[in-house]
Amino acid sequence: MLAWASMLAGYAIDVSRVALAHAMEHAISTFHLKVHHGIGLAVILSIWAEYTRPAAIESFAEIAELLGVETAHLNVEETSMKRV
Repeated sequence: MLAWASMLAGYAIDVSRVALAHAMEHAISTFHLKVHHGIGLAVILSIWAEYTRPAAIESFAEIAELLGVETAHLNVEETSMKRV
């Protein structure tokens, strides 16, 4: 059962395209044992989003809209920056 759960978690990381952020975070929490995985991800994901956004403007704009950002007066690039 644990192997199945691990496989599903890996699949979720793969399809959500956050594998780079997770790999970077594991390097942090491996060497800094007091940094929990979630805290490390909170730090890394903002940096990852800034790096990734130019290649996925539409996806970031969609996330901003789903999070309830007011987008009526913004173009797609401005909307995508609201997510970051």
